[in-house]
Amino acid sequence: MSRSTVSPSLARRAELLAVEQLPFFDRLLWDSDSPVGLVDFVMGGRRSAAHESVAADQLTFWTLLTPDSDALTDRLVMVGGTSVLSRRTSSVSHALLIEFPRTDPFVLAVWAAETSGVVHLLSSVPVSDGRWKRVERWISNTTAGAKVFLSDGDFLRIGDRMAEFGVMGVSKLTARSGDGSSLNRGFPSRRQPSLLEAVGMVDRNSQLRTVLMHVGDVLSIHLRRLAGATFYSGDFSIFYDCVLREIEATATRQRTLFSGRTRHVNVPIAPPVSITLPDGFFGNRAQSGEFIGALSSISHLAVATVHRNPYLHLAVSDYTDGSTFDVFVTSDDEVDVHGGFTSSVEGFARLVTHITDLLPATDIREKRLESVGSLEELVALGG
Repeated sequence: MSRSTVSPSLARRAELLAVEQLPFFDRLLWDSDSPVGLVDFVMGGRRSAAHESVAADQLTFWTLLTPDSDALTDRLVMVGGTSVLSRRTSSVSHALLIEFPRTDPFVLAVWAAETSGVVHLLSSVPVSDGRWKRVERWISNTTAGAKVFLSDGDFLRIGDRMAEFGVMGVSKLTARSGDGSSLNRGFPSRRQPSLLEAVGMVDRNSQLRTVLMHVGDVLSIHLRRLAGATFYSGDFSIFYDCVLREIEATATRQRTLFSGRTRHVNVPIAPPVSITLPDGFFGNRAQSGEFIGALSSISHLAVATVHRNPYLHLAVSDYTDGSTFDVFVTSDDEVDVHGGFTSSVEGFARLVTHITDLLPATDIREKRLESVGSLEELVALGG
């Protein structure tokens, strides 16, 4: 018998049983209904854990762009189906009580950031846990939220903020090369590089994916390329100011970057969003073929090759919300994405993060186009 057909009393009993099995912090998330800020909530929870001699849980954060946190939560409930036992809402967050078959229950919070249009998903479940992997698939299947890409500059900016509170070291990093192979590297405590040094250790045709960073006993975190961060230990207020707020700022910049790019008849076309790659990355035909194949394999995208030589032009449609785009490769070190006649902010973010996930991207920005001047100016220049 599925949960959708059980009686309300049995469903309530299942909910109460799941709540009894929750880890300490998840129980706090579920029971809380007071409109406190995230910093006060987490620090209060850690004080309670210390008072009760309970080990403080690590906290996993994933930052998303969304126009409506209520709609995002509704979509997660719908996609989650019977795995979502119950839902609670406060003035600052939504909490979903989730239990997958043969796994421990947990709580996933959707917490509104201080910046409009940005939310943090929050849980004590590690990113390596199969339960979190399922949440990631839920997000991939919803139109209500989109991932945020952290550039190399964003990584370094967060590292610089952390270094304000002491000597910052990297104990582990992961990277992925353009051919899909991975690099995992750890560093002993007595010889940990700075973040800048760690970034320099990554091959130019590879992309830094994650770093595990520490500032003495002040802060220990895990930072991920697709705008995720895990707080392990230390002062959460520092984590909030130096990590989460910096990620929020990046998310806000990207929302602005992806806005206003829908094409209109008889209106000048907006400059494209340019994705920066290592010099010479598209140096041969095989690379463009692999890129077309990888992008075409994404289930919710339709990809048509308009032109391939001497430049690459792809027409891309996103089935999830009908967004359309034109993707160009006209140089060997960047990919340009133009909005079509229907291109949402979230659709733009989805496509760009797909591309940055497939290729060793280091930055995204609006492309600065050279002005060719008026016809009269060109005639004058010609003498």
